[in-house]
Amino acid sequence: MAKVDMGELLPKEAVSRRITGDTQFMFQFYKPCIQYYEPSALTRTNMSEDRLRRSLITALHGCPLLFGQFKIHPDLTISLDYDPLHSNSPTLEFQRLSVTYSQLRAQSFSYSVAKQHGLDIAIPDGSITRGFDKPMLMVKVTYLGDGGVALFSMTNHVAFD
Repeated sequence: MAKVDMGELLPKEAVSRRITGDTQFMFQFYKPCIQYYEPSALTRTNMSEDRLRRSLITALHGCPLLFGQFKIHPDLTISLDYDPLHSNSPTLEFQRLSVTYSQLRAQSFSYSVAKQHGLDIAIPDGSITRGFDKPMLMVKVTYLGDGGVALFSMTNHVAFD
């Protein structure tokens, strides 16, 4: 399994520290997600290790929303507190397994089965307590035995509606 620390790719500072617009509400959340892609020529092309690595690098350049912490001021303005030194380094992992897309589909893509096969990433100890609540992005790509792909991602970024 290859694990890549992508922290050195974070921008040195946010393009803007002010957030404007008609944001209705925001919340910070931990969202584990596994997406499955069935075997196909398109999957092999679009989900190649090189292409996914480049996509994440591109995404990190727009990362102030992912890696910034937001503050609401007394006048109800919102500012972005972004410092790459105070972020958990984003990680990207790749692995290859013999389990197939068909086998996972036959078990209704059960999370317990995914966990049993190691398709997920464990939440680091202490990362969800208030004192350790740092921005985080973890991605794990599993190439399945029949050419399918399982893509696990988890972030605790701030979402807007």
